[in-house]
Amino acid sequence: MKTLIICDDESVISKIDTFLQKNGIDTIIYRWLLKALDNLEEISPDSIIVSVYDYPRHWKTLAQFINANLCRKNAKLILYVPQNFSSEEKKKADSLNVSGFVESLDENSLLKILSLVKGQNLETKEIAHDSKNDKKAGGLLSRIENLYGKE
Repeated sequence: MKTLIICDDESVISKIDTFLQKNGIDTIIYRWLLKALDNLEEISPDSIIVSVYDYPRHWKTLAQFINANLCRKNAKLILYVPQNFSSEEKKKADSLNVSGFVESLDENSLLKILSLVKGQNLETKEIAHDSKNDKKAGGLLSRIENLYGKE
């Protein structure tokens, strides 16, 4: 099992990398998201952890790339997000099939990352759904509206 960590903060990288390796998960670390995106097909990870702190916009491009099956595997995408990550951004992440979020790197959050990486069936998303959002499966236009909003 291989996990790609995309982050530019050494302390975050160290915590996640050490924890995953202690639990038998191979890790690959990239500090630049676009470089990782360029090599994603060759890396072929089972899961990807991205720091939204470092890449507040680029994670969406990565998620779309994964969803379009432009890499060999449909990797699970896990976001390390700030505590003020808005519900609107969480809705966008939901429409992009993000597997889960973590807001800190305490023991519980690291265990949550591990369960997501290993594919264990835990409730990990905390996204408020409304009736308008449930139409997102209706087609490309509604998915685009979910991502970028209506005019």
